[in-house]
Amino acid sequence: SNEIQSLVNKKVKFRDAFRPFGASVLEEDVHTYFLGAANRSPYMTVTYNVKTEYQEKLKGVTHVDGTCRIQSVSKSQSPLFHQVLYLLKQKTGYGVCLNTSFNLNNEPIVSTPQQALSSFFGCGLDVLLMGNYLIKK
Repeated sequence: SNEIQSLVNKKVKFRDAFRPFGASVLEEDVHTYFLGAANRSPYMTVTYNVKTEYQEKLKGVTHVDGTCRIQSVSKSQSPLFHQVLYLLKQKTGYGVCLNTSFNLNNEPIVSTPQQALSSFFGCGLDVLLMGNYLIKK
């Protein structure tokens, strides 16, 4: 929903609401939600149109112009993240989640576990999943 964009902008990114987010999606579900998408788009380098019937359901990752920059997640390339998305799909019906860089406003992108913990405790997130670890505030 739009609520997730607002929450991330207010508590993590501290940025303007007009800036778009991307989505991580199970590789096997890419064609379900996105028009003209390649089978693989693992690096968020291409924007695709969200199918009309999913724009409302996926409005938390759909830009105002109906597009989304996706990261396809394959079981072979990223087994842990694929499992997270698979379990999310089991719970919600959608193997799709909002994807944005992990950094606070005006800070470099997180590249170490120490930076991840510092950013996590410096923002409004409640839970951090890092590798095999689940950290809660």
